[in-house]
Parts: sequence; C-alpha cells; structure tokens
Amino acid sequence: MVGESYIELRAETGKKPALNDLLTGLLADVGFESFVEEGTELLAYIREAEYDAEAVQEVFQAFAPDVAFRIQHIAPQNWNATWEAQFEPVEVNEHCWIRAPFHPAKNDGRLEIVIEPRMSFGTGHHATTRLVCKAMYADNWSGLKVLDMGCGTGVLGILAAKLGAGAVLGIDIEPWAAENALENAQQNGVQMECLCGEASLLEHQGPFDRILANINRNILMEDAHNYRAVLPKGKIYLSGFLSTDIPQIKEAFHQQGFILESQHQEGDWMCLVMRTAEA
Repeated sequence: MVGESYIELRAETGKKPALNDLLTGLLADVGFESFVEEGTELLAYIREAEYDAEAVQEVFQAFAPDVAFRIQHIAPQNWNATWEAQFEPVEVNEHCWIRAPFHPAKNDGRLEIVIEPRMSFGTGHHATTRLVCKAMYADNWSGLKVLDMGCGTGVLGILAAKLGAGAVLGIDIEPWAAENALENAQQNGVQMECLCGEASLLEHQGPFDRILANINRNILMEDAHNYRAVLPKGKIYLSGFLSTDIPQIKEAFHQQGFILESQHQEGDWMCLVMRTAEA
C-alpha cells in the first residue's frame, strides 16, 4: 500500500505449528495484521505507526522467552511483491479452493475464489479462515442477508455470496481493507457492499440472518451485544481465537442469548457456530 510504512517481525520458531499458532494469536492481539510462515520463521506484519515495541517484548518474554526475533522496516512498494512470492493456492475442502489472480484457473468443477490480498488478512492460508469456510458448507445460505464483520479481503463474504446469499455486507476498520474486499467481490462476479468502520456502524444496518466474524477474542467479546442486536434470528460464525479462549467466548455470547451449535478446530485455532434461540 503506497504511502504507509510497515514493520516486519521475523521469529525463529523452528517451524513448530503450535508455537506459530500461539504467537500468531498473541501478535494479532497487539496489532499485527498478516502472517506468513517461511522456512523455520514466522513473519508478522504491522503498520509502523501502530507498532508497540514494549508490547511485543512482553509477548515474547511471557510466552516464548527462548524464541529469537528481529524486526525490519518494509518499504510500502515491496508489500505486494512479498505477497506474490508467498501466496500459494489454498485447498479449503473438496468443494472449494482459493487462488490469487496470478495463479491459473483449474476449471475442475470446484467453487473458485480469486483473492488479491494486498494488505488485508484473509487468504485462506490461516487456519481461522479455512475453519470458517469449511463450517459454512454445512449451512444453507440461499437468499440470506449476511454480515462479514472485519471482512479483510472479503473472502468469507464472497464465499457466502457464491453459496447463494441474497445480500452481503462487509465491514472493516481499515479503509484499504474495505476497498480490497470490494475489488475482490467484483473480481469474483458477486455483489457485496463494503463499508469502513467499527461495530457502531451496525446501529444503522441489519437485521441479518448470518454473521461471519473472524477477528480476535477481545473484539468479539466486546461487540457481542452489537451482533445480537442485528441478529434477531440466525447464526454467527466466530473465529480468530485459540482453544484456550473458548470458555470466555462462550460465556460472552451465552449472555447475549446465543446457543452453541457446533465447534471446529485446526491445531489450536477454533471456529464456533452459535445460533439465537429463535433460529
């Protein structure tokens, strides 16, 4: 993204899935937006203006004291080249796969989602995105009104549209993410409205039949009441948190009248599908 500087953090994790998952969750909580596994290192990216060196140091001291890490400044014009070098097609399941525009189409009958990630989170490489995508296949989306909260690239909203949703709204706190999601929706030939803002926008939106919220534990819990206000009858797909966060997530949403329908796990990452009592 031209005009902004980013910081790249490289942590020597030894290619350990559990450690990569742990650090991804913790670094996301202190503002890191995108993650890539490269060899034995975990790479994490954050806008320079939001980088908090003390918070990062506390994460490693408390949870990974033996992991060495270093940071470097990344010129804005290098970001897309970095993504193109790292972004490989993702097999979601036997019905769906995700690719970038520079990958050739497979034309094998599977549903295909084309994502230009730019600076946004949500390419299918992270377990949370795959978990939600897989869980969505057990639901009926025909004609439904769907909210993709914290939409990032828009991949979840796009999948909902391709599965038959009648209307999809994506909301993200970052203006470039909302723009990216709209571009990706157009690339995939689906209709998706995209807005920039926080959960306060929901006061003037809805009601919805389904909500997709792949964000992080703290934001999900803080905004549970906002989601309930625009979901009088339906389901919410929650992800972006670890298995150790489940009791807190469940409690926050139980207080808002949500009932657990199913849960899905990949490594230490989770997806909970919860419904209103009326659904």
